[in-house]
Amino acid sequence: MTKVVSPSNDSPITAEQVAKFIDQLIVSFVSFVNFRLPAGMVLQVLETQSDDLARMLAYEVRKHVKEIERLLTYTVDVDRTRTARVMLEATGYRLSTHGGFVAKMPKSKGRGDKVDLPFS
Repeated sequence: MTKVVSPSNDSPITAEQVAKFIDQLIVSFVSFVNFRLPAGMVLQVLETQSDDLARMLAYEVRKHVKEIERLLTYTVDVDRTRTARVMLEATGYRLSTHGGFVAKMPKSKGRGDKVDLPFS
């Protein structure tokens, strides 16, 4: 049995969720006052470059989402009834091993425990 570990909601983000994110962003941005950014210059940047800043922020958020996706895993049953060659071929990658190497791989029979398989 395969169990997928995933976020509770994978539908597109809603306006309410964006509003919550912006509220959190405001709190974080205000905490950067320690950088003593001149208010006039900050307002000028926000007024003239807000679209570019929004695109850059969206890109960064997307990048972080992709990183989190890589942390997700499947929990799968180990099926040791297949041969090593069949399992290697099932990955879809071009095999760069020769037959002798594959023949020396450990052999096992039956089914084993559950293991975590990283999401990709």
